[in-house]
Amino acid sequence: MQSTQASLRKRMALWCMVAAGLSLVAGLLTARSLLMVSINEEAHREIAQEISEFQAFVAAAEGIDSTETLDPSVAAELLPRYLSKQIPDDNQALVGIIHGKIVGLKNAPNPLSPGLVASLDGATGVAQDPLYGDIHWAKIELDSASLVVAQFIDKQVQQIHYVLGIVLAIGLVGVAICGFLAWIISGQFFHPLAQLRQAIIEADRDDSRLDVDSISGLETQDLAAVVDVALERARIRAKNGGEFL
Repeated sequence: MQSTQASLRKRMALWCMVAAGLSLVAGLLTARSLLMVSINEEAHREIAQEISEFQAFVAAAEGIDSTETLDPSVAAELLPRYLSKQIPDDNQALVGIIHGKIVGLKNAPNPLSPGLVASLDGATGVAQDPLYGDIHWAKIELDSASLVVAQFIDKQVQQIHYVLGIVLAIGLVGVAICGFLAWIISGQFFHPLAQLRQAIIEADRDDSRLDVDSISGLETQDLAAVVDVALERARIRAKNGGEFL
């Protein structure tokens, strides 16, 4: 009986730990997904802001207020000057392609490789780089030039993984505590049953009534009273030659 109780207690603790562990994993995956969405949206905002700054620079040079009526040829001529004045952030790169020649790589803290720049096809996308990881980029096509704005997210992704790793470590401690508490609480449930078992053995051995008051728990005491009545009727039946009363 004790081994059965121990087995049940172990299974209860194990299932509590499994449930807590699954909740932890689900929470971490959800948090990672939301944080990755936030990082991607921030990268897109940074790219859009840089493009707006370039358009505002060209509009100011043309002496117009609207950035919707920019002359592409003028923008292409102003692109080298704009790139020479820019100092990109550590997570950003600005590259110009003028008459097929790539410019603006030297002034970037994290310069893109010419091969990667040449492989960027379309207006926007996400490129894979062995050194910088995922790179979000957008390209503005001008008459004879193009402006490429790239945003690196690898450092932010590493920070997310670092924080989630700490949360995972703390969560695993919580899972272990959950299992320990389940073990302790289940013991409170099984202890009255162990008392009832011992009381039945002693009553059968001594041919006496069950000591109901010595058993903890109202529910277990009710069960003990029923068992006591059943045992007493069994003794009377045995004394009367098997006749059931």
